[in-house]
Amino acid sequence: MNHYDDLQRFQEKTRTQNLNFQDLSSQAATREHGDWAILNQLNPGAEKPSSLALGGSVSAPLPQSVPADLFRR
Repeated sequence: MNHYDDLQRFQEKTRTQNLNFQDLSSQAATREHGDWAILNQLNPGAEKPSSLALGGSVSAPLPQSVPADLFRR
């Protein structure tokens, strides 16, 4: 729904002509690329270097069991 006609058709189909829907498509045009914080960290633009974009492993090592008396020595 990014046109006034779409809103009008939606109101006709749902019988909600008495509700005041607003066409915000002109405001959404500036945010078309979105604010994808996680994706921007993984693939930053040339202006923002990021250590996450270097392709390193993000997994943590699994904990290893230790003997019960290890800390009593």
